[in-house]
Amino acid sequence: MRGLPLAALEAIVVLCGHDTAPVGGDLVESYRLAALEDVLRRAVGALGGGNLATAAEYVFGLAQGTRDWPIGERRKQAALVYGVSTERFRKHHERLIVEQTAEAMLRLCLRVGLQRQVDGEGHGLRPAGEV
Repeated sequence: MRGLPLAALEAIVVLCGHDTAPVGGDLVESYRLAALEDVLRRAVGALGGGNLATAAEYVFGLAQGTRDWPIGERRKQAALVYGVSTERFRKHHERLIVEQTAEAMLRLCLRVGLQRQVDGEGHGLRPAGEV
């Protein structure tokens, strides 16, 4: 994800409580990466432990000592968590992990947005059903 201008991820970073002063319309790069990692770690933590969270830590390089591992090595370790081949993991489990982590990120945004409503910070977010 480093160096990729992913607008959706940047929006999630801001919605999850990392308001920043934009520089040229973009988040300051070093802050963007740290904030994105924080949101990702929180989302993986919200998966509730077990195989899903453990494998997600490997996939995203969040497990201690895996940040600099190539994706193939991280994928291989994650496949061991499920006891499947690396290829089976890549085609099935990895997709599930990415989907579940993305949903956890959205839940984090929702919680932060609702809390901002309670705190009066709004930012245009409204709970479902309100106009």
